[in-house]
Amino acid sequence: KVDRKALPVPDNSALQGEYIAPSTETERVLVNIWSELLNVAPESISVTANFFELGGHSLLSIRLASNIRASLKVEVSLQSIFDLATLRELAIAVEQAANILLRPALLKVERDTEVVPPSFAQQRLWFIDSLQGGSPEYNMPMAFDVDGQLDIGLVTAVFNSIIERHEVLRTVYVEQAGEALQYIRSLSDVHFDIKYDDLSQLSGKSLDAEVRALVELDITTAFNLAEDLMLRVSYIKTGHDKGVLLFNMHHIASDGWSMEVLTKEFLSLYQAYSEGRSNPLAPLEVQYADYAYWQRDYLKGEVLASQLDYWCMKLDELPAVHSLQLDYSRPVDKQHVGGMVKGELTPNVAQGLLAVAKAHQITPFMLLHGALSLLLSRHSNTNDIVVGTPVANRLQAELEPLIGFFVNTLVLRADTSYTSLSDYFAHIRQVHLEAQSNQDVPFEQLVETLKVPRSTAHSPLFQIMMTTNTDYGLDDGEASKVFELPGVGIQPYGTTVVTAKFDLDISLNISEQGVGLNWVYDKSLFSESHVEQLNGHLCNLLTALSEVGQLPEQTLQGLEMLSADEIQHLVYDLNNTAMDYPKDKCIHELFEEQARDNPG
Repeated sequence: KVDRKALPVPDNSALQGEYIAPSTETERVLVNIWSELLNVAPESISVTANFFELGGHSLLSIRLASNIRASLKVEVSLQSIFDLATLRELAIAVEQAANILLRPALLKVERDTEVVPPSFAQQRLWFIDSLQGGSPEYNMPMAFDVDGQLDIGLVTAVFNSIIERHEVLRTVYVEQAGEALQYIRSLSDVHFDIKYDDLSQLSGKSLDAEVRALVELDITTAFNLAEDLMLRVSYIKTGHDKGVLLFNMHHIASDGWSMEVLTKEFLSLYQAYSEGRSNPLAPLEVQYADYAYWQRDYLKGEVLASQLDYWCMKLDELPAVHSLQLDYSRPVDKQHVGGMVKGELTPNVAQGLLAVAKAHQITPFMLLHGALSLLLSRHSNTNDIVVGTPVANRLQAELEPLIGFFVNTLVLRADTSYTSLSDYFAHIRQVHLEAQSNQDVPFEQLVETLKVPRSTAHSPLFQIMMTTNTDYGLDDGEASKVFELPGVGIQPYGTTVVTAKFDLDISLNISEQGVGLNWVYDKSLFSESHVEQLNGHLCNLLTALSEVGQLPEQTLQGLEMLSADEIQHLVYDLNNTAMDYPKDKCIHELFEEQARDNPG
């Protein structure tokens, strides 16, 4: 692993050319915004600098638009942020955008009742939970091995402060006339304590088995949305100053970004309270219920109609289910029992891919999506590839410090019939920019508008999910830094429980240190060997892309998916088969046809 603290401070001057200082007030404001988002000293940012070359990505571009809105009272489109290469060009666009209608401000709502409407996302999760009679499918657990003297009384005080701070954690859901409503309980109505189990008298395999059983029991225990706090914490003592700390939140009150907020607040409060200091966290300007009010007020009329029109056009005649070959017949009811396959690629491949993304003026996430879509196209023998991806959906700065269910899901529909790689990546780029520009429509409302037939066998609109760390604002190092406590070592605890919400859920993460691939698959649909093959083929595609992706004449067909052993095996098959292959097809196309038809 890279010792980040030992690395020298990066020198970004080579990415900017000759330094030119900002000369207008707009440029100076943008420099400060870039400095905060990119963690770069403001005096080193030239007006010739490129946001994405300095480390910007899709999520940060959304936060950039949000910060411009807050600081300069101007609405700038994501398309402009991607299209305008330099800070100076962006500053000019900001000055010319003064007549674009701003998103309405998100303000604290004066309430005379604690019963308020839910957000659209909460409404759908409540409906699913009611339909299933309670399910652990939307639990969001985190488990950690603890080595050191963890003060459980202090941990309890910390989480009581967090529950007091975030109303959504003490919100329950009640039904009126068939609809869900949020009921925000007062502090006097809630009681939080840590579940404590002492297994220190056990040792060896019996200790490991009992700990694993308790962890997996908590992970698979459903929340009661009508009664429970939406956060529970357990501590399992395994020895002197050793144990397992387990957090679990329900998705109706949390998302990936929220998990980061929770862990950072936990760290800050634990340190402060252990030193005898008071709560150091700044008061929250708004609560999640205020966002629910804002969302329902904003998403109506012209705004909603315009975005829904886009999605209706984009998703017209969408395939009901993906065309990947399954190893087992799809059950009538989705089983949610998952397996996991992992892969990795070298720093050299990662650096080559980053150079390819820069050459085609796309983000690394767009590049990874393009490669995954190409893989799925070849394995399913279709050019119409649909995947879902989460977006943080925190387009206002006021939402960034909140715990809550903000994340939305975008449907990315790619056409892999392009011949040249440059044309294909231009298409992928446009797919992403259009989707992000129309991301306000809640996924739940999109499903209803498109009148997608409900099925208990699979998710609507897409069944393959793709994620990266940047979907939730986590960089490669943050996830490991947030639980550094004084005198206590905390490491992730491995668990065998894998929940499959989708047929395939692929997490792809790229940095200069390498590429990580993580496949969660539905074990009722796919065999492990099949998913390992998909992983291997994607690794081959990405490796090929890193080597030839910058060539202007590069074609999609020229990107190799098969391994050398697979090619040799197929050559043998072709030489020993009496089939009459079409003479207008090259050997490469025949190989891939056979691989698609015989994925085992």
